[in-house]
Amino acid sequence: MRLLHTSDWHLGRSLFNLSLLEDQAAVLADIVEIARDYRPHALIVAGDLYDRAVPPPEAVDLLDDILSRLILDLELHVVLLAGNHDSPERLGFAARLLERNRLHIAAARSPIRIIPLEDEHGPFEIAAISYLDPAEAREFLDRNDLHDHDAALQALIAQARTLLQAHRVVLTTHAFVQGGATSDSERPLTVGGAGFVSPECFDGSDFVALGHLHRAQSVGNRPIHYSGAPLKFSFGEVGQPKSVSCIEIDARGESHIRLLPLSPPRELHCLQGSFEELYRNVPDGVRRDDLISITLLDKHPVLDAMNRLRERYPNLLQLSQPALVEVPSGGVRPPEPTRLSDQELFADFFQQVAGRPLDDAERAELLAALAEFHRQEKHS
Repeated sequence: MRLLHTSDWHLGRSLFNLSLLEDQAAVLADIVEIARDYRPHALIVAGDLYDRAVPPPEAVDLLDDILSRLILDLELHVVLLAGNHDSPERLGFAARLLERNRLHIAAARSPIRIIPLEDEHGPFEIAAISYLDPAEAREFLDRNDLHDHDAALQALIAQARTLLQAHRVVLTTHAFVQGGATSDSERPLTVGGAGFVSPECFDGSDFVALGHLHRAQSVGNRPIHYSGAPLKFSFGEVGQPKSVSCIEIDARGESHIRLLPLSPPRELHCLQGSFEELYRNVPDGVRRDDLISITLLDKHPVLDAMNRLRERYPNLLQLSQPALVEVPSGGVRPPEPTRLSDQELFADFFQQVAGRPLDDAERAELLAALAEFHRQEKHS
């Protein structure tokens, strides 16, 4: 059995208000060509196809184009499932009709999909489970005892297993497995608490194809694999290779993973040095259209530094000069706002306004409000 595994496309995402849609189109076109050469039995996209519940029209058009090329031109089976960024109702529209044309969608009213396929060794099945938070899992399964992500996913997998018939099974879902390495471009699955699940959830599956974490990786000594996102979405991911995963599973259910690299049209770079150094000499390997973050080491103010450096680096998106940031009397430099969560930003704001930290009751109320906001955003 041959599978292509990818996830976390986040179509419609931007970086410092710069659209990444052209970059996304380029790497997805590379995935189409890889599929043309590799000829998998199916291609799995393990959630977060879009970056937000209501994607821009251009992102919907891009997904339509890529799926048409994979399904109509290459005649592949494609398995999609809703991630925590996706609206399951929108993604799941017409799922039953589309399944007849090899597009299998786990979302909305059908969060569990069993896709029967066959290779030279006989039948196998893909069990696709869309992302459901504990409250959604309780409603879908009509159970009141699922209070965290681990219990919810275990129950969903148990439900999926009652529908399976083949001896070889690939399970795909969207989750944060304990032990996985995170990146700074992922939205937490829970506000104010751990949303991870245990690797033991997946015992009994020949292979587990996951989405949510943006770094390609396998977790522990089990066949649990994240394909990672096909594109870098933050400067914290500089130096992190991006790829699509080629999975082969033999007659005994043993798997082999091969990562095929993806090359975006624009790379991300973090540069540091004095203004004069960076203005006079563009470092080797930095192309004119690449996306740039610069840390200036000058100890004195530099007049109009951003606009002047953009003469050399047109896509300079972030500029900092740490020497000019006033350090409080305690000697600790304040954190960068772009690295704070919603909870941390509000807590910092409250501290400045009220002159005291949030108490336990206020923090609990904040977490509940943020959780409800994210729920409404997802289903709006």
